Amino acid sequence: MEDDKQPVLDWSTPPPGAVETSLWPCLHDAELVCLTSDRLKRTARLEFSIPYLIRFHRLPDNLHFVLVLCGVTSARVIQSFPWPGEFAVPQGASYEEQEKLIADYWSKWREESISWSEFESKFSTDPWTAEVSNADYLIGEDGKFALRLQLMVDGNTYCELTLRAETVQVERSDGEPFSLTRLIHLGESYWEAFAAKRKVPHGDGTEQ
Repeated sequence: MEDDKQPVLDWSTPPPGAVETSLWPCLHDAELVCLTSDRLKRTARLEFSIPYLIRFHRLPDNLHFVLVLCGVTSARVIQSFPWPGEFAVPQGASYEEQEKLIADYWSKWREESISWSEFESKFSTDPWTAEVSNADYLIGEDGKFALRLQLMVDGNTYCELTLRAETVQVERSDGEPFSLTRLIHLGESYWEAFAAKRKVPHGDGTEQ
């Protein structure tokens, strides 16, 4: 277990000096295609398919990017469950009324912790999709790493994954040396081109 005297690297109460960095530029709309962890080796491996980066940077079609967390001390998954009551937006409601009703409906959803092992097993037993809607990480002054992923699973289930580890490394599935900084740069250059209104191949093969 982690030393109780050391501040816990987490988003609810980040310790002084912790730096938060968004991974949205490189992982937004990515698909988490494989998730495995090893309690004995204290590792977690997350493999992502990011088609729009592959197309834009003319990388091999089947290339995946892999985050390997070492010295894992925490692995959690939270699932958001809909409020079971009836919900409908009345016909003719104004935009403001619709927004208020929807916000009130969302406020009634409940977050519940679910089994990490059960969630992880889905990637090897069930044909499902896990699309990243947002991602970020924290690095403490001592170099420890925390990752947070917000996922849409099978198009209708919201999950949030958080992991804490001693270190992280990023790999390409083809074995070429890589880094987290380079992955972020790939994403930033794509979105810079997108903002400049260039014709950028999108993940579904269309052009924006």
